[in-house]
Amino acid sequence: MHRCIFTCLYASSILLDEFDEIFICYFVCMVYSLVMPAAISFTGYRHRKKLVRNAVEWFLPKYVGKHILNIEIYDKQMNREGTNGACSFLGSFKKPRRFFIEMNNSLDDNEYLQSLFHELIHMKQWIFRQRITTKNHNDYWYGKLIGDEIDYMELPWEKEAYQLENSVFLWYLRSQGNTIEDKFKK
Repeated sequence: MHRCIFTCLYASSILLDEFDEIFICYFVCMVYSLVMPAAISFTGYRHRKKLVRNAVEWFLPKYVGKHILNIEIYDKQMNREGTNGACSFLGSFKKPRRFFIEMNNSLDDNEYLQSLFHELIHMKQWIFRQRITTKNHNDYWYGKLIGDEIDYMELPWEKEAYQLENSVFLWYLRSQGNTIEDKFKK
């Protein structure tokens, strides 16, 4: 939104016609909101920042759409936890829009991207309320309560994320002009 305001103020200083000024402000704000309605912050190694931002900006319009989001990605050592990544949301249980993703920085770029897409799929599940987590920490999948006794790999949101992560990763590589073979040659 701040970019829209700045662009509109700049446009008003160079245009003479008030109608043109209003139209350009509306158009610029509308286009900006369609392009990237998410605030993405990244903490971690510098070389991963561009990789992460590019992947997230590619993922959002394809899987999430125009939802206004705040995504914090924290790159850290997670080998002790025995996981490649984790996604959680902060704030509203009814309409989660602020997400915190932790990523294992010991992964190579391919594993890292696949794991990032896995976590972004979890984010999508919460946004579209496929998965609902309540204040009491009950989890629902498409409206059905999922008990605590279910093994991790049998959780429906994990099944979906594992099922989709590789195809999303390969689609991303192709969209960047790469193949999986190109990535492994580097």
